[in-house]
Amino acid sequence: MEDRAMAKASETGSGSNPKAHLDLSVLAGAFVAEAVALCISQLKLRDKSELEKLLKTGDHEAHLCFRRSLGQRISAYLGEIGGGINRVYYVESLDEPVFQGMLNLIAIVERKTEALNSLKDGLNASLVEEYKQITGNETRNLKHLLNLVFMDAQEVEDKVGEGAILASRFNPPEKIWDKAG
Repeated sequence: MEDRAMAKASETGSGSNPKAHLDLSVLAGAFVAEAVALCISQLKLRDKSELEKLLKTGDHEAHLCFRRSLGQRISAYLGEIGGGINRVYYVESLDEPVFQGMLNLIAIVERKTEALNSLKDGLNASLVEEYKQITGNETRNLKHLLNLVFMDAQEVEDKVGEGAILASRFNPPEKIWDKAG
């Protein structure tokens, strides 16, 4: 997957370090394709069209599987590219309708940077377009899919904002990537 994205980046002349300048639409497409393949396997479906049908009809289990799988791949990528990311948590929203349900990730970083925020914004825009292709009319007005929050150690320790979610007993987040392995 990443090899295809790297090749695409090279084709588009993205400089001497193509990994740092990947075409985000290609990358998002690869992430979605991987999430789809994982969901087909986990849900024991026949093919992509069967998963798409479940997603289009709002099947809760299919949407949960898709978001979690997508979150795992995004988290792994964030870890691969560096940027001082230490851990990533997946938070399932309990109160959002299935089609408006966002992919909620909390990344614990050494330092918040504009580069991370820029990557997040660009990736979100590309993921929204990929998601719309799979889910159809129900998501035509969707503007946000990726809710990726960057937090530093002090915010986690102080349980400020999303830091309080990390300590939640009611709906604890799931650690889906860790720099330590």
